[in-house]
Amino acid sequence: MLRTVGIKRNIENLFSLSQPYTQGGDYSFLGLKRAYKKFLHQIQPSVPVSFLDTIEFLKDVPRTREMISLFAEKSRLDDFDRVFSDDSQFQNEHLDLAEWYLQELKKVDEQLYSLFSLAINILFSGPSALASGGSSSGAIGCIWINPRPTWGLQDFLEFFVHEMTHNLVFLDEYRYHHYEGYAEMFLEENYAMSAILAKKRPLDKVFHSILVSTEVLLTRRDILGHPGSPILHPPTSIMLEKTFESIDYVERNSTVYSLLTSRGKELITTCKEHLKDVKASYTPTEALAAMSNLDHTTITSDLVY
Repeated sequence: MLRTVGIKRNIENLFSLSQPYTQGGDYSFLGLKRAYKKFLHQIQPSVPVSFLDTIEFLKDVPRTREMISLFAEKSRLDDFDRVFSDDSQFQNEHLDLAEWYLQELKKVDEQLYSLFSLAINILFSGPSALASGGSSSGAIGCIWINPRPTWGLQDFLEFFVHEMTHNLVFLDEYRYHHYEGYAEMFLEENYAMSAILAKKRPLDKVFHSILVSTEVLLTRRDILGHPGSPILHPPTSIMLEKTFESIDYVERNSTVYSLLTSRGKELITTCKEHLKDVKASYTPTEALAAMSNLDHTTITSDLVY
């Protein structure tokens, strides 16, 4: 969402939702961060609260179990059953890696880092044989991370962009509303093809996948480069193809398209225009060049979003 709609519109969303909770007209970064956390606690009181002014890399086991329980419940962005493993291992080294790579993100794009630091409050680790992490509409501001052993810098940075985008889309939806009919959206005949997983899913998942894919591709174009052998996401050529296909399906299917509000349709159109620009500027040779632009250090630790 940072590059899809711009920093100003994302800050406006956060400010609009959090403004009633500001104290003494404090609209500084920390003032907005604190007001935002109060807003989130008001709309999702069951989510564990971070009392830090920075991102909390959650290593407290009881609170981590609470987060896993929340994420394990059916949320509007999770149509996978039993994502978490039954074992009770909490790999804090995953959080150490995430904290280190987040500092690398700051070096690459300070504005992206600042928005991430504002919108995200908690990162936690949980065991899964299926997924590398995710976000939940029931726990906005929280990210679950379960990285693969083969991830390098590009994959971690794309993961941060991916999950931050989900959370920013949740906030945009909370302010504007993206869907006309939730019941109809979950009927199988109204499923559409998602941009990243390339499988038939409910419209809200497909909508998110289009926005996430667009944001990742814009970030590749602007700062990360197009990777030759990406792990977390597909190569740029495939992502472009699949995201265009998802948009085309949604726009051509009148029933599915009618389930989007004017704001939802506006965001789809915005993504389509950005993707045209990415496609026009992309050449496969960029992917090879990108391999030397970033340090693809492999790490030791273990995707579905």
